[in-house]
Amino acid sequence: MFQQIERQFMRSARPLYGHLVNLFESAIARGDLPSGSRLPPERELAQRLRISRTTVVSAYRELESRGLLRGYVGRGTYVCAAPEPAGTPFAWRGKIASAALRSSDSTLRDAIRHASDARLLSLAAGEPAIDCFPTAAFQQAIDYALKKHAEAVWSHGPTEGQPVLREAIAERFRVPAESVLILAGAQQGLDLLARCLVDPGDAVLMERPGYLGARRPTPGGSEDATICSAAALADLLTTLMHARRTITTEIEPSMRRRLSCCSRYPGL
Repeated sequence: MFQQIERQFMRSARPLYGHLVNLFESAIARGDLPSGSRLPPERELAQRLRISRTTVVSAYRELESRGLLRGYVGRGTYVCAAPEPAGTPFAWRGKIASAALRSSDSTLRDAIRHASDARLLSLAAGEPAIDCFPTAAFQQAIDYALKKHAEAVWSHGPTEGQPVLREAIAERFRVPAESVLILAGAQQGLDLLARCLVDPGDAVLMERPGYLGARRPTPGGSEDATICSAAALADLLTTLMHARRTITTEIEPSMRRRLSCCSRYPGL
């Protein structure tokens, strides 16, 4: 088989390593080099083809990156697979991060899908009344920004946000401009909070009902954070304050369950 590759090899081809890759790939595709076939050592093949060893090394590495060869230290290089036919779906099995596989909750996706149904009046997506949005004024503001500040609009700006916008917000809310951070949306803000403030094992208090997107794990290390309803904490505080004013307090079963739930979280 390698005699055929030697006959077909042309030292005038450029690049040489690419020409060698095509010859081996064609041989594997035809079945001339079946899986498990051992290729010549790099130095030996370079001498037989009268080319540099670097060229052979580059060709072998390219074939390895395509999944056609597998090199073993001390054993040599072997054919390990045949090229997939054109149009074959990419094999995703084993290539998806484990964190992504764990994030299989479709609650938020389902809520958004239902919110787009014109037959339903859904509050789950948290969308404002679109028919009340000042579309004309918003369009006018966009046109003005593109006309007057096109360079700032289309170029990369500071990570904290455009200084003019930060100053306007600071003036509106009477806070220092350096304390204002412009975000792309609420989800980015929640992600930053989780990355900066939440560690694995922390208890996170949330209103219920609340924003479903806030309950999703973030890549900032808060996957193991425990979500606890803020209503449960409020009931807990009310009960404890009442208990301090009386000698005995009878707690309802539902409240007892909430107390038991909250008492497991450090810091509550």
